[in-house]
Parts: sequence; structure tokens; C-alpha cells
Amino acid sequence: MHIEPGIASELGIVRYADTSVFTSAQLKYDIVVDSGLLDLGQLQVRVYNGSTWVVVDTYNLSTSVAQSKTIPIGSYLGEQFAVKFVVTGSVSFTGSIAIDKVEISGSTTSTTTTSTTTTTTAPT
Repeated sequence: MHIEPGIASELGIVRYADTSVFTSAQLKYDIVVDSGLLDLGQLQVRVYNGSTWVVVDTYNLSTSVAQSKTIPIGSYLGEQFAVKFVVTGSVSFTGSIAIDKVEISGSTTSTTTTSTTTTTTAPT
């Protein structure tokens, strides 16, 4: 995902997923902010909790960033889960924002039981 330079009041990208199978989960992503001419703006990472958007991370756009990030999202799981990366504020910039390797992983309640039967025959 790449957010292009320009003027934004709330420019962003949204991705949806059914996370109801998880009992706990985390959101992982890589982010690169190449700051250019930036004014009073932020990149917010928001998740949908079923009724409203909740900010789970914020980046100040006047600072360049290159990092991998992991955020626990267990409190926001459900069939209507969504994550939104959005630029807010009065922003006019010539830099760029790139978000890559967005991944949701977690644990489920189901357990797998494996049984193995071995028959040994005595040599004759």
C-alpha cells in the first residue's frame, strides 16, 4: 500500500478481515515514512471494534520512519474487523508513506489432537 503525495484531510487505505476465529491476535506491518514538506499531519493506524474506529498507533509525519511493527488486537476481533491506515490533519507533503507486509496472525480455541498407533511384530 502506498499513500501518494498531495493534500489530505483524511486520506487512507482500509483492509477487512474476519478475525472471529481467533482468541488472541496481532497486527503486523512494515512502514516507511519518507518525510518531505510536512505540516501538522499524522498517520494513524486504526482498527474497527464493531461499532467505531479506535486509534492503535500514530506516526508524526514530520519525522522519517522505517520499521516493522506488531500491535496486539485481541480486544478488536470479530467478523467485521478492519484496519485503516489514514493520514489526518492539515497535510501537504512531497514525501511518501509506504505500508507493506500487512499480516494478521493469532491463536484459535480449537485444539488438534494427534494420535499415533505403532504395531511392533517380533522377528520370526
